[in-house]
This record gives sequence, C-alpha cells and structure tokens, in this order.
Amino acid sequence: MQPIAAGLRPEQRRELAEYYARLSPRVEGESDSSVSGAAIERGRTIAEQGIPAQRVPSCSDCHGPGPERRNPAYPALAGQYAEYLVLQLELFKANQRGGSRHAVQTP
Repeated sequence: MQPIAAGLRPEQRRELAEYYARLSPRVEGESDSSVSGAAIERGRTIAEQGIPAQRVPSCSDCHGPGPERRNPAYPALAGQYAEYLVLQLELFKANQRGGSRHAVQTP
C-alpha cells in the first residue's frame, strides 16, 4: 500500500488507518472451502513450526500472534486475506520484494 498511500494527504491516510483499525480480524477456524485439508494443515505447521530443514522460521516467530508485537516492522498476519499472503510470499521468494535483515533466503 505504500505507493498508493504516498499520494494521499495526511488526513486521508489517517482516515484509512482508522478504518482498517476498526475492522475485525477473521474468525478463528474460518477458511476458504476450496482449499484442501492437507494444504491447510501444511500451512498451519509452517506457521507454527517453520521448515527447519530449509532454515525457514515459523511465521509466528516474527509476526505473532501474541500479546505484544515482536518487532513493529513486522506486520500482524491475523485477518490478512490468503491471496494477499500468497502473493507476498511468492514475491519474496522471487526476490521481488524486500524484507528485513532477518530475512534469510535459502538457495
């Protein structure tokens, strides 16, 4: 959203931030019925445990959930649309988007 937000006036950015802050995250257990149970379980395992053999940390290691954000630079993932998360992971893997110095990509 940064390129879009850059063209907004400060009051417009504030209004958008307030709008998104009021939205409720998705309900626990809510999922897209077109996704297989195996894919959901694999995603859950990666989110909670990562992929140690490939040196991939779990999503929750950096993004929570938890009572406090681990690092303000890491966005919360709760409530994000699956399509958005998939796109960001694909772009990250293809070196088409940034990451912090903690983002270590394996060959």
